[in-house]
Amino acid sequence: PLQGVVASITAAPPTVEDAIGNTGGNAGNFTLTHLVDYLTGTAGDDVFQAPVTQNGTGSGQLANTFETGDVLDGGAGRNVLNASLIDSGNVSFPGTAPAISATTKNIQEVYLRAQAPQLDLLINNSTIDAENMQGVEQWWTSNSRSNIQIEDIRTDTAATAFGMRLTDPGVSYSAYFN
Repeated sequence: PLQGVVASITAAPPTVEDAIGNTGGNAGNFTLTHLVDYLTGTAGDDVFQAPVTQNGTGSGQLANTFETGDVLDGGAGRNVLNASLIDSGNVSFPGTAPAISATTKNIQEVYLRAQAPQLDLLINNSTIDAENMQGVEQWWTSNSRSNIQIEDIRTDTAATAFGMRLTDPGVSYSAYFN
């Protein structure tokens, strides 16, 4: 088995698809729901999928599955979060949706796919408030149709990488460390 793994190593740099598809041995593939999620990964390289889905009311309205209130622990291994995002919404005050402020740890790579603008009009238009996202080493915008702004990144700037790939024309990407 190890010979097969070693034989597959090449000098080519990894792609986003490789990272997204890398689930390693004893790994888990977890899918978030539109409700609050408490998920813990395995000893392997886990992937946490957070698609946009219809909310549970039957109205056909769409909702993020990666949202404020989610608590994700990747466990051991090298772990990935893939999140598709739309405006998170605020029922009481439309147009004032706060940035998503989930809690994560032991998730090293985060791939965000913004499909609609975040309407945080009264604050600063951030998509993600990363204050509670511990240990993220790579932040990506991948195949986004809208801008992404990440605030309150708490990792060492020298140990944090950013990538932007396959976005629509005119899409921007901003990151702010705290």
